[in-house]
Amino acid sequence: YARVATLGDEVRNAKRNIPKAIALSLGGVLVLYLLLTAVLTKVLGIKLASSEAPFIAYFNALGFHLDWLVLAVASVASLGSILALLAGVSRTAAGMSTDRELPKFFESRNRFGSPWVAEVVIAVGAGSLVFIGDLSSVIGFSSFSVLFYYSVAHLSALGQPAEQRFLPRFLPVLGLVLCLLLAVSVPGPAVIVSTAILLTAVVARRYFRVESN
Repeated sequence: YARVATLGDEVRNAKRNIPKAIALSLGGVLVLYLLLTAVLTKVLGIKLASSEAPFIAYFNALGFHLDWLVLAVASVASLGSILALLAGVSRTAAGMSTDRELPKFFESRNRFGSPWVAEVVIAVGAGSLVFIGDLSSVIGFSSFSVLFYYSVAHLSALGQPAEQRFLPRFLPVLGLVLCLLLAVSVPGPAVIVSTAILLTAVVARRYFRVESN
């Protein structure tokens, strides 16, 4: 649901349909989480908090050894999530390329309108991080970066003209504060390293812009 907004230029009547899609998908996910929590808690009880594989533990508690099925479903769900993220992030990269914030080749699109170069580069980069880097560190860097990204989105929403705003102004303020609080609470070196990378990128951007001018 978080990546739906990045598909705005490919959606009919985006101003109406994108908020509706975000609300429906977010609501559906929350309902699903609540139902799963209720079902798992009823069977596993307090053991749910310490379980590393709650769905496998759930079926084992019921007498069904379906480890292979749980892993297969989890793999398919992960691929679906990766596909959605890839679609959103690649279009963000293509938009940044159009604004000359990234190299021009990122905005190359195929006959279906998909930014295929950005998709390939991002897929290879993400796969490399997973296979080469420490997974817990990668998750920390990803969490901090996403929360910072959302903080920027909330900050941008504060500058939205009043006639274009359909939500109360306090919501982006609340979102900004919560995102920043969560971002600085990410464990490990993710906050320091990610901040250093971000500052390096800002300095490099300013340098290359000055050089190009």
